[in-house]
Amino acid sequence: MNMTDYRAVIQAAEHVVSAAGPDALRHVREAKGRSVAQWATDLEVSRQAVYLWERGARRPRGIAALAYTDALAGLRST
Repeated sequence: MNMTDYRAVIQAAEHVVSAAGPDALRHVREAKGRSVAQWATDLEVSRQAVYLWERGARRPRGIAALAYTDALAGLRST
């Protein structure tokens, strides 16, 4: 995958996460059986970042957005 493709994938993930909304983000984490602290560790972000995402104050970006879309896709395929 070249850098242009990578950027397109990240942008698409960010769009999906934005459209899903904060309740869906919390649902993804809970469905994976992860606490806020565990999910933050999994995504290599702070607990505060996860709290802000789940309140709708901020949105995950980059790799974190991609991780949410991967987790969401996994939930939908089960």
